Amino acid sequence: MNNPKSEIEKDKIIEKLQSEIIRLKAVQEATLIMQENLRESEERWQLVLKGTNEGIWDWNLKTDEMFFSPRWKEMLGYSEQELPNHIDTWKQLLHPQDRERVMKILGDHFAKKTDHYSAEFRLKCQDGNYKWILSRGQALWDEAGNPVRMAGSHTDISDRKNEQILLTSLIDCIPDLVFCKDSKGVYKMCNNAFETFAGRDRKYIIGRNDFDLFLTEEALAFREQDRFMMLQKQSRRNEEWITYPNGNRRLVDTLKTPFCCPEGKLMGTIGISRDITDRKQKEEAIKNKQKETLYSVILPDN
Repeated sequence: MNNPKSEIEKDKIIEKLQSEIIRLKAVQEATLIMQENLRESEERWQLVLKGTNEGIWDWNLKTDEMFFSPRWKEMLGYSEQELPNHIDTWKQLLHPQDRERVMKILGDHFAKKTDHYSAEFRLKCQDGNYKWILSRGQALWDEAGNPVRMAGSHTDISDRKNEQILLTSLIDCIPDLVFCKDSKGVYKMCNNAFETFAGRDRKYIIGRNDFDLFLTEEALAFREQDRFMMLQKQSRRNEEWITYPNGNRRLVDTLKTPFCCPEGKLMGTIGISRDITDRKQKEEAIKNKQKETLYSVILPDN
């Protein structure tokens, strides 16, 4: 004869087993879904690595281990097996003249002074030459605020940089003052002649406005000319007296023209100023000589 109590215990055990089987099946299904998602994610990652023309890097800040994609290495002429996956690899390839500046940019990002990391620098290629690289990335911080990981990309900008260097060299050969300001009057570019006029290095000039560089009276005049020219959206030419840092006053013929983006939005001002002081003095001397000659004819000496 069956024991009712024993039967009840068996039923409970069976229920528990059935529940456990259901739970395990759910876990198995969830695991399969996760594995499938991971597989798809890995496939997407591999497609990105193969499809993009940029080099991808991933930096473990705790161990200083780095992942360099095949394109990252190929960009510099290296095979996938040639470079160790460590931060020292990048540091050793970094041009010595760029190291201090780039490390400061990195430090500012780690200190959360910038939302994103972006820097231009030179990296040494396998053949010993250097390439200009645009590096962009984003760090991750732990709960204590310490950076623990950073990932980003490298873009080869050598062609663009070489064009910029060539353009800068050409502009620096021009004896006239050449400059460019954005729509807010902030200087974005200038040449050597303008540096001499402003009495400042271009590293100081770029990012500043007329009031940071010149006497208030001159700055106000420059700003008003810019405002009128941009309002009319037409080139404007005028003669103006400017004062050099040594106090020397020179008369210049200045042409300013607005420049716009492809969509037509006003971006700022491009200007060029030519020193015409000597020419004007010669013209005045000729005029005075002509007057003297005319007076001598009309009013001859008795």
